[in-house]
Amino acid sequence: MDGSRNRRVLFLATVYSHLAHFHLTFLELLQSAGFEVHAAAAPDHLRPAVAAVADQVWDLPFSRRPLHPTNVLALARMVRLLSAQDYALVHVHTPVAAALGRIAAAVQGTRPVVYTAHGFHFWEGAPVQNWMLYFPMEWMLARLTDGLITINPEDQARASTFPVRPGGRVYRTSGVGVDLGEPVSTMAASTSLMRLRGELGVPPGGPVVLSVGELNANKNQRQVLRSMTSVVQRHPDVRWLVAGEGGERSLLEAEARSLGLAQHVRFLGFRRDVRDLVLASDLLVSTSRREGLPLNVLEAMAASRPVVVSETRGHRDLVTHGVNGLVVGLDDHDATSAAMLRLLDNPGEAAAMGRAGYRTAQAFSRAVVLEQMRGIYNQILAEHGRESNSRERARARGAHDGRD
Repeated sequence: MDGSRNRRVLFLATVYSHLAHFHLTFLELLQSAGFEVHAAAAPDHLRPAVAAVADQVWDLPFSRRPLHPTNVLALARMVRLLSAQDYALVHVHTPVAAALGRIAAAVQGTRPVVYTAHGFHFWEGAPVQNWMLYFPMEWMLARLTDGLITINPEDQARASTFPVRPGGRVYRTSGVGVDLGEPVSTMAASTSLMRLRGELGVPPGGPVVLSVGELNANKNQRQVLRSMTSVVQRHPDVRWLVAGEGGERSLLEAEARSLGLAQHVRFLGFRRDVRDLVLASDLLVSTSRREGLPLNVLEAMAASRPVVVSETRGHRDLVTHGVNGLVVGLDDHDATSAAMLRLLDNPGEAAAMGRAGYRTAQAFSRAVVLEQMRGIYNQILAEHGRESNSRERARARGAHDGRD
């Protein structure tokens, strides 16, 4: 890899937790190529995790709400940051930060700018307001984008119609990469995993259902919660483990109590041991309303665990119903409970789906995605270097002609 002007790169997202969950390996990839890597986002509980990897972090007052007034201040600070640092590459993520980052880069003349769309907020079947707000925003901002990276076929097809900068390209990667880890057969019955189940309050031999993700309306954990009533009736010792934090935690805890499920649900908060939680579980359930290419589902597949997922973009790109998991309709509680019971009651079928899932995960491994990203960075930096050299030669010829 080579960068024009200097060896400094900026990663930008609305909150540090996004970078911490999905991009630390890419920061390290660029550092290994000799770049000084900076990160900028709004502070949250995972700022220290990013600061431990990045060479420099910059706090910006982003709000996830596009029209929030603090985003004006964030934009002004972004312009000042780009002016002061003169980055060789800016890689933006998440809708708000990506929008403001590209605008700031255009104001400052910073290029190249790469944007990874982790699942456009408009998709087939999305609410009309999503299309009215996010589609025109993304279409217009594509003009300020040198490389637009998508992670699923639907987004790639739509992005290919966007007016990216002349010489720019639309790419597709296999998500953010999943750690395949050790073969599950060597770890499944380990003492440490049995101890973990005990620490989490799982009765000996009790089945475990796992969900991983931010507790919010989009991740739609309420669908799983309401479906657990039927599962508990057949498996009174079942436990649903919920890893993640978010604004809906108190609401979900209250609903669990009202449904009489409090003793069957464990809200674990943010966890760094997701792979161990997956291995300690019998299956993973994800009932999101919107996904790009869900890492939690890939983590379950990489551990040979079967999955139950909602019928939505991203899930469809990973799960074939009855082969490596089961697909259920959004807000279909009966189908969700039936799918969980099918896997819990038929361990042979569940194991076969888990093995199929592991085969699926091979194409989305961290090693695969790192190679994809290395190629994209190399191509974009090389192309921008050629453009910069051409502009410099043109300026030199113009200056020479003026002297004549």
